[in-house]
Amino acid sequence: ATSVGKTSLAVECALRVARPVGSEGGKPVHIYSLEMSKEDILLLMQCRLARVSSVKVRMRMTNKEENERLLKATH
Repeated sequence: ATSVGKTSLAVECALRVARPVGSEGGKPVHIYSLEMSKEDILLLMQCRLARVSSVKVRMRMTNKEENERLLKATH
């Protein structure tokens, strides 16, 4: 099934394993997708970490606060 968020769910799971909430370290995680490029997956991860809608990012409709969170999520 297309467009049902399979890769988005995988990204969420991977982030939880890589950076568990309330713990010191995570584990290395690899994500493979036949539907999305590595840039698209990285964008999803960045948006999840910054708590910004990836749709807003793709449509270039983010505000200053969201842009700052996205920048912080990359470091």
